[in-house]
Amino acid sequence: TVSTQSTWGRRSETSRDKRNMEVRQQQCREAFDLFANKNGCLPINAIPTVLRALDLNPTEEDVKKFIASLQVDPNKGVDFQTFQSNAAMVMIRGFDKKDAVIDAFRVFDKDNTGEISVLELKHIMTTMGEKLTEIEFSALTAMCGDSIKYEEFAELLLKPYPQLGSAEDLE
Repeated sequence: TVSTQSTWGRRSETSRDKRNMEVRQQQCREAFDLFANKNGCLPINAIPTVLRALDLNPTEEDVKKFIASLQVDPNKGVDFQTFQSNAAMVMIRGFDKKDAVIDAFRVFDKDNTGEISVLELKHIMTTMGEKLTEIEFSALTAMCGDSIKYEEFAELLLKPYPQLGSAEDLE
């Protein structure tokens, strides 16, 4: 029974992943087509808008790196196949957000120790920006002591949520 549940969990995860991939490919095609020129190419200056339409939220530096990775003539634009293959890699890996998160925490590190207090973090995360509830904050910092090493914490924050396949995966 255990192996059946576990196999079923993996099968459903694979099916879910495939559906998600198909939806993302369709979204990529739709966003590309909205801005493509008559030749079926995406003008280079439309790339930031299309990436944002795909909820990738790149920085200006991310956009510059993405465009450079395309290796296309800037005057001709980029065809769908080239854009999609590069965008797919970004969708999988994402843009490098770790440094941005670390820099945000560093602002609150008055002593430049690489750590911030849990109390200060609580104040920040429950009163600024996209606020966490007390319960969400407690769950996020349950294994922390009085202070948090924010470089390690940034890695934890940026990890993808685990895919759950079966009840055994939770144990």
